[in-house]
Amino acid sequence: MKILVIDDRANEDVYSRNNILKDLERNKSIVYDMVLPVENELSKILSNIDRYDLILVDYMFNTTTSIFKSGGALYSVLRDHTKNTPIYPVSYTHLTLPTIYSV
Repeated sequence: MKILVIDDRANEDVYSRNNILKDLERNKSIVYDMVLPVENELSKILSNIDRYDLILVDYMFNTTTSIFKSGGALYSVLRDHTKNTPIYPVSYTHLTLPTIYSV
């Protein structure tokens, strides 16, 4: 399985998602790419996005550096490039476990 993770914390080495993905890659043969939700990184993957079996999105839209102002805008761009790959936005609420929404 190949997973694309779009995460505004993609460059953080000490991050729980990175550790989990590295363990899955090592122990379960799951391959992943993690990219920042910025134009130059997204443009590199959009043309080949169908090679992924799953897309996870964890992105804060309310920051000043956001190129997308809503989840719907990012979802539309991704869906324009892939019709069959599942896209799962991950949302964290304050001091709770993550919620995964199926779109």
